[in-house]
Amino acid sequence: MTNSITVKWGKRHFKIEFDDYEQQLEDTTVGDLKQRCHRLTGINTTEISLSAYGAVMNNDKLPLGAYSIRPGSKVIMKVHKKVYIDYYDYKT
Repeated sequence: MTNSITVKWGKRHFKIEFDDYEQQLEDTTVGDLKQRCHRLTGINTTEISLSAYGAVMNNDKLPLGAYSIRPGSKVIMKVHKKVYIDYYDYKT
């Protein structure tokens, strides 16, 4: 049996499938899903933010079921670029 969810990133939609030969949907963690999004988009996992049903999925170790993700669910992906500022670049 194949289970799938849809990840929406802007106007793009990615169908992510889970089957008996791969990791099952209920066993998949948020971090695992971010890794799959990284493979599809090339975006670094530290810059990916996922949300579903109004909740930000901010604990990478929790299973998707903790956020009520089921087959057919839609997950929103956002990209947050981290800006690093070198302290020594500032002049006082």
